[in-house]
Amino acid sequence: MDGSEQDEQPSVHPFAPARTPGAQLDFTMEYSPLELFQLTFSQSVVQTLCTNTNKKAQRRIDQGMKTPWSPLEPGELYRYFGVLISMGLVRCPETRDYWSRARCYSLPFPRTVFSRTRFEAISWALHISDPDTDGQNDALRGTDRYDRLFRLRPLIDEKSPTGKGLSHDDVIDLLTPYLGTGYQVYVDNWYTSTALFQELHGMRFGACGTCRENRKGYPVTKVNDMPRNAERVSVREYNKFMGGVDLSDALLKYYSIRRKTMKRYKALLFHFIDVAVVNGFLLHKELAAQKQRRPLTHKRFWEFSRASLHLVLFPVPPGLLLVVVLWVQLVDLVASQSLSVTLAQWIAPARRQQAGGDVFIALLMVSII
Repeated sequence: MDGSEQDEQPSVHPFAPARTPGAQLDFTMEYSPLELFQLTFSQSVVQTLCTNTNKKAQRRIDQGMKTPWSPLEPGELYRYFGVLISMGLVRCPETRDYWSRARCYSLPFPRTVFSRTRFEAISWALHISDPDTDGQNDALRGTDRYDRLFRLRPLIDEKSPTGKGLSHDDVIDLLTPYLGTGYQVYVDNWYTSTALFQELHGMRFGACGTCRENRKGYPVTKVNDMPRNAERVSVREYNKFMGGVDLSDALLKYYSIRRKTMKRYKALLFHFIDVAVVNGFLLHKELAAQKQRRPLTHKRFWEFSRASLHLVLFPVPPGLLLVVVLWVQLVDLVASQSLSVTLAQWIAPARRQQAGGDVFIALLMVSII
């Protein structure tokens, strides 16, 4: 691009969203942390993770591994996530320390959910993609048909590469449902390019972002540079609307389940769980604002997310009454003396459910810290 080219004021597309902007939630309902978490890790996603984890475990057993294994069910995987979240709240040097009976640790919560052997077995076998097709993709390594995101594919939407680079394809893929509605997207310099912005503008979608001077299409001269006294409207808007990203990144630094692992896809799975809890917290704050309530603190929301993920469903014969058992584990109650948060709104998932004529008993294990 020649820096001497005259600037052209792009037309502003009318803002005509297909639906009301913002969180698509029913503000007349109460959402538990479990239900907010399931907006990211839905039951279908968790079922896929269980299926592939069971396949991975069976394959290793067939190869001669001696680790004891029983099939992983969705409810158990949710509880596994809950233990991981508790580890994000209380950090120990090693995973086995959470089951240590040494007085310097003495953390009873993980032991009430899993034995250390079972927790380590799930961690050992945890697998996202289908092991039956992993080898097919691995055989394509070094070719154009190799899918670098194959191990994460069940957690992300399918996309058709355009050949214009990952940064270009990622933006187009995520914005496809909203193209042509007049929205404005704000991105950092990894995504900013003249080709992307021109394509988005042609699709009636605005874009704003910082840019790298060495990016293809960036002016090579300053002949037509912005005057020093020019009003920086775009800069102010960028700083304003990118604040949400900064807030999310900041919240991820306070509590995190990320742990050392030899598999990169597992590290990314742990990151997705972190993001799911943070997204749930942001939605919880928005729901509280709509109802003019005081929201939980970030730390308190993590605590209740951990408790809510320990909803266990047991099938019982039809016709029996639904029994909701609330097990309150009194941990450090003398120190905290805190039962101030209303539990009723968090018991929302413990409702009558029908599945093939079976009635379920919902056991909600809530720890008050």
